[in-house]
Amino acid sequence: YTIGSVFALTQDATFRAAAARGLFLRRVASLRERYVVVCGYGRSGSAIVEALDALGVRVVVVDADPARVAPIDVRPFTVAPLVLVADARRPEVLRDAGIAKPECRAVLALTGDDESNQSIAIGTRVLDPDTRVIARVSDPVVQANLAEFGGVQVVNPFQTFAANVGVDFAAPEV
Repeated sequence: YTIGSVFALTQDATFRAAAARGLFLRRVASLRERYVVVCGYGRSGSAIVEALDALGVRVVVVDADPARVAPIDVRPFTVAPLVLVADARRPEVLRDAGIAKPECRAVLALTGDDESNQSIAIGTRVLDPDTRVIARVSDPVVQANLAEFGGVQVVNPFQTFAANVGVDFAAPEV
């Protein structure tokens, strides 16, 4: 009966999630090299994680959708990112991701929602004012909020794309 109960417990989704979170916390706590926390593993997040890996930068990924982070296990990373499936808008999740550790270089808020990125950026600044924060935001109201809050580097993907296309037309050699 005991063996059957233990086996049944290991098949329980809640138990497995708790065990995975515990393992994640131990791995983040043991990190001694510098790393970047990437919140959101969509197209932009995955491209940035691959670029950081190519540069030799360790990455911690936080995303609420387990299906979106599932491909990380089979991608050919030099050093596999640490992954936490959770909502990065919650302060305890940011803390679990290690944003307050001295080894954390930056937090990138790259979810597909401007308000979520704003929450992540402000939460990070409140929890650790020394951590560098970069947020992808296209809404002018959210941009103004973050500018007024201060300490957050805002990147508007549409303006960046327009600037790159403009440079391409004006000076293709660049």
